[in-house]
Amino acid sequence: RLKNFLTSHSGTGEGSVRLISHSNLSEFFRENLLQHYIDISKSVDIGKAYKKVFNYQILTPLKRGRFATESINNYFINALKTYFHLPKLRSYFNGMPVLINKNDYANRLFNGDLGLIFGENSAELKICFPSQEDSGFRQFRLKDIYGYEFAYCLTVHKSQGSEFESVVLVLPEKSDFMSRELIYTALTRARHSVVIIGNPDTLAEAVSLKTTRMSGLREKIHGVTP
Repeated sequence: RLKNFLTSHSGTGEGSVRLISHSNLSEFFRENLLQHYIDISKSVDIGKAYKKVFNYQILTPLKRGRFATESINNYFINALKTYFHLPKLRSYFNGMPVLINKNDYANRLFNGDLGLIFGENSAELKICFPSQEDSGFRQFRLKDIYGYEFAYCLTVHKSQGSEFESVVLVLPEKSDFMSRELIYTALTRARHSVVIIGNPDTLAEAVSLKTTRMSGLREKIHGVTP
């Protein structure tokens, strides 16, 4: 029943959904995603880098906690700093994906817009977003943009409205923060393939639940302050 739900709701076809355990999370990140982000940070072509960075997207239901956006984003930021021998206090470097989380009408940037920090050196770093008028990019100084977060990993909620070639869905250890609808939303972000990292029993329980179970958990799931 679980397999049928996953393949029928992903839109990616039979065999395109893979489940691995939490114990293999770090190994999976190192072997499948770290080099992906290293290549992006080495890129000197904004168009190619932007397209590549959002080929893969990590999603999770939670903003805070062990398997949540903050910890996963920090994992990749620290791993990339180590690889490139960057100072620990360096806040920005080439190739960092970002998500606008607050409407910025002056700069015509809106909640959910995905961008990339890009520049040949630290002095030239800009936040770049695809232009709506042409195939180029709108570039902003870091100090001119507010209301954004790093986007190596996004909450499922914040990924709504976006599509990616492949999705890696990292589940929490308990199903309290999940529902069938949330899993469905995550699966349908992917055009081709999905990797789910978590406990199959937790996933099966979540698939059996509807959002009525979710009341009162909005802040924990979405990181929303009332």
